[in-house]
Amino acid sequence: MHNLTSGELARAVWRRRGWFLVPVFIALAAAAALIYGLPPTYQASTLVMVERQKVPSDYVKATITTSMDDRIHTLEPQVNNRETLERMIRELDLYPRVRRTSGMDTAVARASVHHRPPEGARSSAI
Repeated sequence: MHNLTSGELARAVWRRRGWFLVPVFIALAAAAALIYGLPPTYQASTLVMVERQKVPSDYVKATITTSMDDRIHTLEPQVNNRETLERMIRELDLYPRVRRTSGMDTAVARASVHHRPPEGARSSAI
């Protein structure tokens, strides 16, 4: 067995170019079919930073008596309600195929927020 020069290798590849081009075109066609065949997926995340009162309570009397966790939990239904989700879906033209075929109920169900523990949310955001 002898070593091939670069010219000999190039000629060998050129003679059998179908062996290289056919798989490349098949892979490109499969990728294009996969891209256009899969439904679009949208993902969004939000980070809400909540800080404790910085002014000492001796100077300013706190008007909010609920805990920070309770205040955060009251925001969730406001963001995740059906009216807000429908408005976002319409304004951003999300799930157009789903809305045409299955209706707004299915689109809202897909757009609803899935709850995760904070550790999971943090690790997925990294």
